Amino acid sequence: MKRAYHDICLPDGTLQQGPVVVETDSEGRLLDWHKLQGEEPFTEWVGGTFRMSECNLTS
Repeated sequence: MKRAYHDICLPDGTLQQGPVVVETDSEGRLLDWHKLQGEEPFTEWVGGTFRMSECNLTS
């Protein structure tokens, strides 16, 4: 699932300003994130700040 947010807060507390796209699997585990470069198909706009510390991180 891909969702777009205004910003992303990394585990060390660093705030990366976006907009950013966060990709998670069906169980909510973080797969990837990147800065939004333009319109991306199948991406839901959520807004706000995504906090990595509240996510199951993949190893």
